[in-house]
Amino acid sequence: MEEAAQRLGISRGSISQWENARTLPHSFRLRKIADVYGCTIADLLGDNGEARNEKQS
Repeated sequence: MEEAAQRLGISRGSISQWENARTLPHSFRLRKIADVYGCTIADLLGDNGEARNEKQS
């Protein structure tokens, strides 16, 4: 968590609050968070396309 906090330019406490659902990251940070964790913004948000596909059926 320390390395991620440093790479994002935020405190470990901020990440802890996100992990414990006390706060959410600002939308402008999502791209950087996705880059740090090697995923997409959709992955971060839990959007795997299933709900969208179900609505289209």
